[in-house]
Amino acid sequence: MTRKSNYTKGLGKLFQSAKKQHQDKLRAQAEKLAGQLGVGLPSGGSVLEQTSLDDLIATVELKKEAWADDTGEAEYVAPGPALIQDARSRIAAERAATERRVLLSIPRRPRWREGMDVDELQALESEAFAEWRRGLAQ
Repeated sequence: MTRKSNYTKGLGKLFQSAKKQHQDKLRAQAEKLAGQLGVGLPSGGSVLEQTSLDDLIATVELKKEAWADDTGEAEYVAPGPALIQDARSRIAAERAATERRVLLSIPRRPRWREGMDVDELQALESEAFAEWRRGLAQ
């Protein structure tokens, strides 16, 4: 003969109790959030009757409203240069760019000969580079 267990609660009762605790926790969070945002609970009954997807959607909508209240209206501005639509404006912009354009010469190495010493070539290169820089300054 087997002994009768003193535990009268089964696993079903444990699952029901855990579910009820979770639902109570969700209700308290929803009421706290609704109180902070100054809105009532979402329409359609209590929080307990909502699915997890409905709960997520309701939370996102509340956060969007709170964000919009905090930040106000936003305007999207594309980065980068703007396209000039008017042909006359484009021509004027091209002319202005042409006036600002400066031609820059490339520094050239001095002529050398086969029997030239390294120090002598270095001195000629330094002198040619200094002359090129003086030309830029003018």
